[in-house]
Amino acid sequence: MVILYDERVSVDPQLSKYCFIETNPDMSVSGFGVALVGFDKTLPEYSIDRSDFECVGLEYVVEGEGSVVLGGQTYPLRRQSFFIYGPGMPHAISNDPDRPMSKFFVDFYGDEAVRALSALGLKVGMHFESALDNRLPVLFEGLLKDAERGIGAMSTLELSVRLILSVLANESQREVLQTDHAYQSYLRCRDYIEARYTDAGNVADFAADLNISSAYLSRLFKRYSKETPYQLLLRMRMTYAGNLLVATRQSVQQVADASGFQDPFHFSHRFKQYFGVSPRAFKQRYQR
Repeated sequence: MVILYDERVSVDPQLSKYCFIETNPDMSVSGFGVALVGFDKTLPEYSIDRSDFECVGLEYVVEGEGSVVLGGQTYPLRRQSFFIYGPGMPHAISNDPDRPMSKFFVDFYGDEAVRALSALGLKVGMHFESALDNRLPVLFEGLLKDAERGIGAMSTLELSVRLILSVLANESQREVLQTDHAYQSYLRCRDYIEARYTDAGNVADFAADLNISSAYLSRLFKRYSKETPYQLLLRMRMTYAGNLLVATRQSVQQVADASGFQDPFHFSHRFKQYFGVSPRAFKQRYQR
């Protein structure tokens, strides 16, 4: 992977980073690919105006102010704003010269990338404000560091981008439904599972911790999520396990323990069902 600075846009070359993974992305290819990950420390005159874009682009503002035009609609940009553009979506990004922006971005492509957006209720042309002060910058910083170091090749980068999309999708739902009391209960349950997914236990154990029945927990997820509680728990554990297998030298049993599985054989069975290969094969294929 090569880290480059694009002099065609007005960013600080000392503080900005562009990590190119795929220089000829194709949205029609099968799978989920990451083309570019980066961080822009923009200068006051920063401005981009595109009639089209070859990938799906996701940007997240961490500092400063500006505006973005997506398909003719203008939105303000400030700290914790995020927006998505892509093929067929004219867009323009500009700074408030007095408060130039700093922002993370990732460009991704492939038919699975499109399906991932749709499955999470996200779409090209979307803009909103996140309520997460710390979590998203940490996730983007981790993605950028992995891209810079070349860790895990495409598989780890894909997992990291999917996690960011999942967090943003949850934030999007939170904004729309923040006045719904049942939704607040769902958020409390979902946030608890996302915070404690590496703890040993099953969905019934988590429901007991939350002082609700498993049936009520399932109803909340059926109403507000595209996933069941079990699917959320499994996705979080599998994503975490995949990253550990690729980025560390831990054994399969150690990864199973760290991911909330008490039985390594049960872990291996679930892992193969989820990824299509055994943990050992996954580690051999993707570890660098």
